[in-house]
Amino acid sequence: MRLLALGVLFIVLVIWVIVVMRLGAELAEIILEHLNFYGNTTTTERKIVRIEREFEEGMKEIEIYGEELKGMFEEISVELREKLEQLKDSCPEDSHEKLEKVMDFHEKVQNMSLKELIMQERLLYQAENKLKRAKCSYKEDQKIWEQNQKKLNEEHRSLVEELMKVKDLHAKDQMMWEKERCSLDAKVRKSLKFKDLHKQDKKKWERERKALVAELGEEMKRMTDLLKEYKNKWEEEKNGLVTGLEELKKAYYLYEEELKKVKYLYEDDQEKWETI
Repeated sequence: MRLLALGVLFIVLVIWVIVVMRLGAELAEIILEHLNFYGNTTTTERKIVRIEREFEEGMKEIEIYGEELKGMFEEISVELREKLEQLKDSCPEDSHEKLEKVMDFHEKVQNMSLKELIMQERLLYQAENKLKRAKCSYKEDQKIWEQNQKKLNEEHRSLVEELMKVKDLHAKDQMMWEKERCSLDAKVRKSLKFKDLHKQDKKKWERERKALVAELGEEMKRMTDLLKEYKNKWEEEKNGLVTGLEELKKAYYLYEEELKKVKYLYEDDQEKWETI
């Protein structure tokens, strides 16, 4: 029973190692993704060469360690197999199937764990070396990020100040626009009022115009009649004046003849007076 417990403990230990290696592989993938973004700096080339050299040496050590570990696993596996065979002979027949499953599982774990252990150890060591390289570039990037952060903070501060100025100007413009809108609304209402008054006045003016046209027509007719009447009277008066003028001319001619006669008589009388 102790040997069975030891075998189960060994299997659990191997499974635990595999789980740890798998977690290490996932961590290595995350680190590799991280390095693809941050590990492209030119300032750490010397460190990269040194790390790669150490990596090659570490790989050789891992291979040697893997061979030793493989031999140790094989010895333990043979011993455990023998103990399980002995245990199988002493166990009842209904437990033989379970022991066979345990032995098969142990062989699968042994074959899988040796390969995966070497692979995971290799990936983990590679990830650790690249992580060291990434730390160097990360420090340099950290400085650049801090400088950029300061610049961004200053730009953000200036933008906030500009935004506050723009908000103040917008508030002032909003008040001015509100006043202008109220003024325009008042003007529009006044214009609409004037428009209504204009429509009313237009109707009133149209009625008055028609009345004035009718009145003017009657007045023109009356004036035409008066003009005809005055024209007839003027013709009569003109004819009378012409007749009177002719008579006046005749009377003036007779007056001149009489004046000549009087003048001759005066001249004769003058001679007589002078003689006397």
